[in-house]
Amino acid sequence: RLEPSASHPALPAATTLPPPEDLLEAILDGSAAAPDSVSEPARRPWNALVAEIVRPYLIPKADPRQAECMASVDRAAAELMRALLHHPQFQALEGLWRGLDWLTRRLETDEKLKLFVLDVSQLEWAEDLASDDPQRTGLYKVLVERTVQTPGGVPWAVVAAAYTFGPQAEDAGDLGRMARLARLAQAPFVARAGDRLLGCPRLAEHPDPDDWTWQPPEPDRHAWETLRSCPDARWVGLAIPRFLLRLPYGPNTAPMERFAFDEMPGTPRHEDYLWGPSSFACALLLAQAFSQSGWSMQPGEVRDIDGLPLHTFSVESERCVTPCAEVLWSDRAAAAVLQRGLMPLRSYANRDSIRLERFQSLAMPQAPLAGRWSHST
Repeated sequence: RLEPSASHPALPAATTLPPPEDLLEAILDGSAAAPDSVSEPARRPWNALVAEIVRPYLIPKADPRQAECMASVDRAAAELMRALLHHPQFQALEGLWRGLDWLTRRLETDEKLKLFVLDVSQLEWAEDLASDDPQRTGLYKVLVERTVQTPGGVPWAVVAAAYTFGPQAEDAGDLGRMARLARLAQAPFVARAGDRLLGCPRLAEHPDPDDWTWQPPEPDRHAWETLRSCPDARWVGLAIPRFLLRLPYGPNTAPMERFAFDEMPGTPRHEDYLWGPSSFACALLLAQAFSQSGWSMQPGEVRDIDGLPLHTFSVESERCVTPCAEVLWSDRAAAAVLQRGLMPLRSYANRDSIRLERFQSLAMPQAPLAGRWSHST
């Protein structure tokens, strides 16, 4: 006869189990215990066997701290996302790509109107222009030699750069060299004017022209006066301020799918918005005028841009609206900007629109922005 060995312990004695329909429930709640006569060691093999069978189907209880932990993860992710989105270098990169996307979506390109992208940083641009022989620069070859100096070459119409220029003498010198190339290429150069060119450190904090009292050092001021007085200055235009490229991420503005995220949970900070290069707005307006009138166009035929992001928020239950072009300017402020040889982009109050007050050049006395439309050199 068979007898239990040390390696195969005896099975527990037969015992009365609950009906089959109640067995699993009894096992799970621990009520399917054997009679008192069955010892604990005898029950262990059955318990182990049943536990092994039902283990894949058991649902573990949720950690009572799960919600708290998930909230902590979301807060950490939100803080990291804000730090990334608002880092100046990331903002510059996102602004370039979103600005290009905005421009290409709005331009109606065809065989007569085309958009080309040159990947040249402002530092690379300045270093190239610093050559002793302008005709040996890369810009000269791209803008002049391969176009107007090559039979059958297709000339450029406008060069819109995502660059910002301040009151430094170095910037004036770079623009002077670029102005000469623009005249040779018969294509005006358009870029953004920094706030300091208006005489204030931050335009958003000082939109009133009475506050524009800052003056650059004499060498810088002289360099800019020299630039504005030269004939080639008619081929350079600087616009100010920037315009809004996207709404802040948030549940009521631009929700994110991956996790709950509010980019500006409190009162928005001006520099946390994603602002786009004002030169892109100028390029769009010139292109739209060309689409309407061809080379008989005049800059300023189209001046309004609609459908921009409009951010509304509340501060102490009061509704606030961020201007699409950074600030709301009065007529007096716009006139002061024009007087400085700059092109003001003006916001409409409580509207998703901006208007370029006037196309003009840096030249002093004031002069229109030169281009192929003016049939002059």
